[in-house]
Amino acid sequence: LSGLNLPTSELARAAVSVRLHALIQGFNLLLIPLTTVLSCNALLAAGLLQPALRDGMVVMGLLPTTINMCVALSRSSGGDEAVAIFNAVLGNLLGVLLTPYLLLKLVGSAGALSAADTLQKLATRVLLPLLVGQLLRPPLQGAGVLAGRRKLLSRSSESLLLLIVYSTFCDTFLRGFGVPPATLAGLLAFVAGLHASHLWLAWQLGGLAGLRAKQRITLTLTATQKTLALGMPLLGVVFAGRPDLGLLCTPLLLQHPLQLLVGSLLSPRLKRIAAEEAP
Repeated sequence: LSGLNLPTSELARAAVSVRLHALIQGFNLLLIPLTTVLSCNALLAAGLLQPALRDGMVVMGLLPTTINMCVALSRSSGGDEAVAIFNAVLGNLLGVLLTPYLLLKLVGSAGALSAADTLQKLATRVLLPLLVGQLLRPPLQGAGVLAGRRKLLSRSSESLLLLIVYSTFCDTFLRGFGVPPATLAGLLAFVAGLHASHLWLAWQLGGLAGLRAKQRITLTLTATQKTLALGMPLLGVVFAGRPDLGLLCTPLLLQHPLQLLVGSLLSPRLKRIAAEEAP
């Protein structure tokens, strides 16, 4: 759907938006890990956070952005979809290189992210569908098939997003968390508060950088997300054999549906902001 909707010129334009890419990746892979480590260490020192949950939070903070969801949310919120696609690919490639190194420095454990697996996921989930859409776009446009159907394609994308949110919630609760309800509630409040602060910081950063609304929306939604697709395998590699592995995974299992739900709730408001600025 992105390939059908997006003109090739938009993708080419997005590729050279170097300053915006630097803002997104710097926020996602540097600022979020820093704020996560500082806040977790403060709670750990105060006796309010278990060491295993602290490690799980730090691992989550070190992960790159989502592969598909940042694109879907940017599209449905009136953001710059082409920039989101570019950064989904760039962020996950950078994550393969940076995340294991940062893990070694911040957690004291190192694990190898499979570059081949990451490239395969990026190719099948992002690049291949995008290429197919781009190849189909000229003949379909020439035949008049796409004329007047932009709204239908947009509605289809939004419907798929709702299905993804629903299936993610179902999968999360099917897996279970393996922690006491009180601990889970406290952790959820912490994860939600941290995510809300990152969303606010990203939005303010976009304003300070003088970004247009579309780019500001994409910065906010793309830079604050963390991928479950790479996170769960990484946790399994880094902490293999630890009896508290389920506890270590809990922050990411909470963050994943939370960021989808919050992004979906913010989407109508962000779309209005983008529409108000449009000429």
